[in-house]
Amino acid sequence: MSEKNVVKNYGHVKGGVERSTSQPEKNTRPVSPPPAPKPNK
Repeated sequence: MSEKNVVKNYGHVKGGVERSTSQPEKNTRPVSPPPAPKPNK
């Protein structure tokens, strides 16, 4: 076990926690991209 692995894992976990706590709506709602405009031929 090296310090680099610990820091890397801690950063990954911290990022996941921030995502789930800061944006709960995005985690609960399915992500759907905006409809692309259809080109007029």
